[in-house]
Amino acid sequence: MTRACMTISFVCLLFTFLRVSNLHAQEATNEKKELIWATPFWSGFTEPDNTGFYDQLMSSIYSESEFNLIRREIPWLRSVQNVVSGNANVTGGIPRQSNVNSILSNESIYRMEISVIGKIDTIKHVDSIHGLESLNGAWRIGFVKPWRVSTDKRFEKLTGIQVPEYLKVVRLLKANRADYYLGAKGEICAMKNKHEELSSRNYIMKTLMIEPLYMAFSMDEKGEKAKEVFDLSLRRLKKEGRYNTLLEKIACPPLDVPLGTVLSHN
Repeated sequence: MTRACMTISFVCLLFTFLRVSNLHAQEATNEKKELIWATPFWSGFTEPDNTGFYDQLMSSIYSESEFNLIRREIPWLRSVQNVVSGNANVTGGIPRQSNVNSILSNESIYRMEISVIGKIDTIKHVDSIHGLESLNGAWRIGFVKPWRVSTDKRFEKLTGIQVPEYLKVVRLLKANRADYYLGAKGEICAMKNKHEELSSRNYIMKTLMIEPLYMAFSMDEKGEKAKEVFDLSLRRLKKEGRYNTLLEKIACPPLDVPLGTVLSHN
């Protein structure tokens, strides 16, 4: 082989090598980064088939981003601990005053109406958190302790049972082992819709207070970038009206009426 031919062959091989290397580098650049979203199951908000409010909100925000969103179903307190330790990248919703060691989203994701459901004869006169102090209640694990007890003195004197899932709530209320269930209005409505016994005239729901909730991100480079994407996308979704459309998934009838009452729309 002549020197000229050897030179041409070398140049061709070098060009091929550089082209392949560039393609591999481009594929690596385009590969999405895993974003671990730690969350408990929360009726109406996170559903097994990913149709909950939070499910669809997070999907809308990250579907076209550099991140591949991976939902991991983890109990509430462990979800928060995973984000604080960096084993997960995001969780929610967190009250701003909770002092969790994380980065919170700029805007709230949901204005949670903290509501109560119970038998009408038991809670008909309750109109505040203080009004629950003489009763025995139930709430999801982590809902009252430690966040709200440590930051809001109104919750300090509540006594009750922490439950892992809403099916136990239904059993407790039916057996009179709990006078009420304290939770988010949207969650209670979703729970009621799945259990006819909670929709009877014997039960009533009341909203006691409103608390804005935020997404919490891990305090590292990925968490900061994920928060940046979240803030920009959430603002866009609200501006376009898509956020309000998603909110309709957890829409509830007016409260403070027996659940079996047919409301007039006149």
